[in-house]
Amino acid sequence: MNKTWIFATMALALGTSCSKDKGIDIDDSSRQEILLGTGSTVSVSRASRGGGAVGGLTGANNWNGETVYVYGITDNDDDKAPINGVKAVAPKDVETGKLSWAADEPVQHFYYEGNDKYNFYAVHVDGAAGEDADLKIGDLENLEKNGYSIPVTIDGTQDLMVAMPNKTADIEDNAEVEDITNLYSAWSSRRGVVPNLVFNHLLCRLNFLAKCGNKEEQIPSGDEALKITNITVKQVVNKGDIVVIPAAKQEPDAEVTSEDQVFIASTAPEDKGDFPVKQKGSSNVLEDLKPVSLTKDAIEVGEDVLVTPSTVFKISVTASQTVNGNVETRTQEFDLLASNVKDPEDKPLKEFKKGEIYNITIKLYKEEEIIIECSLTPWKDGGSGELDEETINAFD
Repeated sequence: MNKTWIFATMALALGTSCSKDKGIDIDDSSRQEILLGTGSTVSVSRASRGGGAVGGLTGANNWNGETVYVYGITDNDDDKAPINGVKAVAPKDVETGKLSWAADEPVQHFYYEGNDKYNFYAVHVDGAAGEDADLKIGDLENLEKNGYSIPVTIDGTQDLMVAMPNKTADIEDNAEVEDITNLYSAWSSRRGVVPNLVFNHLLCRLNFLAKCGNKEEQIPSGDEALKITNITVKQVVNKGDIVVIPAAKQEPDAEVTSEDQVFIASTAPEDKGDFPVKQKGSSNVLEDLKPVSLTKDAIEVGEDVLVTPSTVFKISVTASQTVNGNVETRTQEFDLLASNVKDPEDKPLKEFKKGEIYNITIKLYKEEEIIIECSLTPWKDGGSGELDEETINAFD
């Protein structure tokens, strides 16, 4: 379920001079514009807060106009972050296509400048940082020491993702570039090196399904159908920090990798909340769940809930049914243990992991009316007899 942004390049004839610095030959006759595109696919529907889960399993994994924030950090102390939290927009309904700078961004073009070498990062916060949040790095002077993180508040509808390129993978099968020393630059761009920003999910995804467990001929329908009216993941972490740009490592020659881009969940007791299952409404906006009638077959209920990884989740399910004209509701809570869930190899899980989707099927049974039946057992002829006062002195 990884996603990839591709930094493509395009040559523009602007001059004829050339220069040499830091061991890199720079040909100023072709200036390199940084263009963005997509190389793999994800899909999402927009929402009032979060857009919901981005992408799906292999074969159903499309971008759909998501917003991401891009960072281009250089080794030039005078211009540390030429691309500083710049908003970009993915294409729609395609597996590979151009990623455009957002229309409200003042700068619509970025170029590799001189001998500068870049590291690229990106994040998809999906509204979790707040409305109109400024996601630019403020403390550039201490960026290497402290890194850059974004505080977020989530409610189960936001898919948090981070990205950075794999330099070794980006020069694979490139005969002109033998090592990663000069990545990413105008020099490497002219030699066909494309920095691919591979997006990784930071949360895990719970997909709820439900069915009626009664025998098919006993399953109620119509106005008396058994319905689910609410599913809620109870008291899960709702605040934390996304590490977009990890701090430099202290060990000699130790490189920062995508494994260092993490979601640090809050440990404060008050930073927890209930995440109810939502459904798509008009214009694909997420809204409260409407009652879902259950049948013998498992059907999906609402949209997936995105939560921080854990070993157990407390789930609350509310169902309703009309019995003899009266609407009866009941709520049950249960613990969803990782050890009770099987992986694709039919092995119990140890934990619910980030970047993984879990299908959770809830089986409910209709309310059974208490009916008391009675029957009349017929008398049996047990025989006959006679009392004669002449032969039996009954009054002695």
